[in-house]
This record gives sequence, C-alpha cells and structure tokens, in this order.
Amino acid sequence: MNFHWGYKIALLYGSFAIGMLALVIRSSQEDFNLVTKDYYQQEINYQQRINEQQNSQQLKEKLQISCSKQEVVLKFPKDKKSVNGTVKMYRPADASKDQQVPILMDEAHQQVVNTAGMAKGNWKVQVSWECDGIAYFDEQVIHIN
Repeated sequence: MNFHWGYKIALLYGSFAIGMLALVIRSSQEDFNLVTKDYYQQEINYQQRINEQQNSQQLKEKLQISCSKQEVVLKFPKDKKSVNGTVKMYRPADASKDQQVPILMDEAHQQVVNTAGMAKGNWKVQVSWECDGIAYFDEQVIHIN
C-alpha cells in the first residue's frame, strides 16, 4: 500500500501530537514532594543550622551514629549529661515515611532507634539536640537493608 506524501506528513504530525498529549497527562499525574512542608521557613533559618553544625564539629567527643540490621545507635558524648532534642529519620525518596522521635538517652549515653518497620533504602539521620543551652546538629546518611 502506497501513501501519498501528504498523508505521511499528517501521520507524522498526528503521532507527534498524541505523544505530546500522553507526556502531558503522565506528567500531571506525577507526585512532586517538597523536601519539607515548611521549606521556605527552614531556608530562612539555615544560618542557625550552620551554627549548630559548627558547634557539633567543635566538640572534643562527637556524636556517633551507627547502623546495624534492625537499629540505629546514637552515642552521645560522655561529658554531656542532660541532652534533649529530636532524632529525625528523613527519607529523601518519600516524605510520607519520615519519622521523628524525641531523644531519650540511657545511662550509657546512647539511644537506639528501631528500624525494623522502615522501608529499605537510603535514609538521613538528622539529630537536632541541645545541652547546657548550646544547640547542636548532626546528620548522617545510612542505608537500611
């Protein structure tokens, strides 16, 4: 079957239009998550976060974050007796899976966060803590299997 060249051009334009329409429909159904819901407010307070990270870097004994199969262990400096703050398990791939727990340090200056029910993949452990009126912030990327 032999088409006239005008039909070939019309077929080309038609297939292009259908392809573009399919891309528009698919992109409108995509879910775009911001990093956080209060992204703009956090951006304004970013200098405070930098200061907290510098405070953490200046400690003689730093916060240690380690990950095993079913838990994340936070080891706080031994000279810090009264620590309060939060541990945020941040999932870059899906903000709905983020978890936040308060810091409840035991006698060994440790806190264990159970990861048994958490999705596999990359996570960021963000620890925002305060001791003796000084704010600290530590962050580490972990991989949960």
